[in-house]
Amino acid sequence: MKHSFNMMMPDYTYWVLHFKGIFYDPEFGIFEKCHPDGKITSYLEIHIE
Repeated sequence: MKHSFNMMMPDYTYWVLHFKGIFYDPEFGIFEKCHPDGKITSYLEIHIE
């Protein structure tokens, strides 16, 4: 299962994909942990059949 997180930064929000323990961040790159300045405010579960 994949998750898409709504990430809130100090001045804006955007979506980040999380899959198998890795965060795929369109702005900052690929990380094993959430960006330290970001705050997850909501998420969507993505089910693949």
